[in-house]
Amino acid sequence: NRIDGIISDLEKQIETLQKYKKSLILETVTKGLNKNVPMKPSGIDWIGDIPKHWDIKRLKYLLERSDEKMKVGPFGSMLSGADIVNEGKWVYNQRVVLDDNFKETDSFITEEKFQEMKGFIVKGGDLLITTRGTIGKVAIVPDNPPEGILHPCIIKFRVNKDLILPELVKLIFNESDIVKDQFVFMSNATTIDVIYSYSLNEIILPVIPMQEQKVIFDFLSKQCMTTDSILKDKQE
Repeated sequence: NRIDGIISDLEKQIETLQKYKKSLILETVTKGLNKNVPMKPSGIDWIGDIPKHWDIKRLKYLLERSDEKMKVGPFGSMLSGADIVNEGKWVYNQRVVLDDNFKETDSFITEEKFQEMKGFIVKGGDLLITTRGTIGKVAIVPDNPPEGILHPCIIKFRVNKDLILPELVKLIFNESDIVKDQFVFMSNATTIDVIYSYSLNEIILPVIPMQEQKVIFDFLSKQCMTTDSILKDKQE
């Protein structure tokens, strides 16, 4: 019984820490770090007031102005299980994104199939998001990645780096409920099974001056690292 009590206590602490991390991110990316700046209404209920010199925009207005700004993975019929081989060009699948691992994969296609599917090629700087299963997780493709294509369950997009840091986008998607809650709200359901490009385009994000964004990103990265290491200890 005593052990059960300790376990239950630790589980509560873990839950509290996870909530703390999410609320800290929400607070910081909607209100900033300087509590003395003039504020203005954002017009969005869940955001409330934002600093007067900030803005909010939908993701579609924060993307690169290029043909590659967003691309949905191929239809399943274009890339079937029979096309997956043991070596060759990469298929960037959910596992790659969830593990944030661009060193190894178990999913390949032949050179011939790769040539046929060149339209789905993955490039350094792309943000990849999982759209089924464990949805809404993001990884940033490093420079000079292994040649390969998108898996049908992945969407890639490229943000305009003059407007928003890809690293901050990744942190907001992965470490908070800011984006997940919007997907749920848009789908008028309690849970969502799939992310579509049209709903991804409509996600609302804060637009923060770049210098301030960098400071916020550094601050949140450090806080997340500290919280995560405490969480890891408690989980172990």
